[in-house]
Amino acid sequence: MGYVPPALTIVCGIVCTTALQASDGFSRLGPSLLVVAGYGLAFFLLALVLRAISLGGPRHLGGVGHRARRLAGRAVTSKVRTSRPCPAWASS
Repeated sequence: MGYVPPALTIVCGIVCTTALQASDGFSRLGPSLLVVAGYGLAFFLLALVLRAISLGGPRHLGGVGHRARRLAGRAVTSKVRTSRPCPAWASS
């Protein structure tokens, strides 16, 4: 099987997460379709990966994918969030 399905899973996750920001709350059709199709492909590829290797490998690849998605999001948008916003229920 090799490294192709895990690498494609990471690439799909990066593209879909970036398209999710561009979809503007699923109000734009093109990026919204890319999000749905891309995440479907990513989950399919992840299922192939889990058939072939143990769970430890995809877990570590998920960490690599998470870091790559954060960097791609920073490259696409100029917004750099340094802290999480306070949830509505916490402000009183």
